[in-house]
Amino acid sequence: FFAMAEGPDPGLCCRIDTRSVAGAPLLERVLQAKGWTVEDADHKTNDWSVWWRTHRFAPIHLKHCRYPYQRLNHFNGTQALTQKDKLAKVLASLQATCEFPFPVAPVTYVLPEARPMLLAAHAQSMTAGPTWICKPTDSSRGRGIFLTQDPARLEEDVGMVV
Repeated sequence: FFAMAEGPDPGLCCRIDTRSVAGAPLLERVLQAKGWTVEDADHKTNDWSVWWRTHRFAPIHLKHCRYPYQRLNHFNGTQALTQKDKLAKVLASLQATCEFPFPVAPVTYVLPEARPMLLAAHAQSMTAGPTWICKPTDSSRGRGIFLTQDPARLEEDVGMVV
């Protein structure tokens, strides 16, 4: 990621959106220790090598990125891999199209859409009181994860991966 392509060297400069990057001071110290210069995203030069932010970039940013000399740390469309509910749907779709078992992930239910299937699976479970891992779709870094042995008690309209 940090290796630069051959060609004119714009210098190793990282533009950081300090308003959105919680760990911006730590990121700045690490980059500076490695010989990079750091600028705030409000600094309006175009002489950066990497632009770092916590949210996606607008299409205009992608259009004006001078590839291969400049890199962005987010790419449009990657939420299919980075958001647990979307990843579960992609894996389910892949499993449905494969002619062979695809045991990469456990059986997953994305609520509220798959609530009836989860309740049916729970009712048919051979295990007395199986434990289900519940992850909110709108959280990250482990926040809001909990265990339940009674999925019928889960809120009906809340987005969750079980």
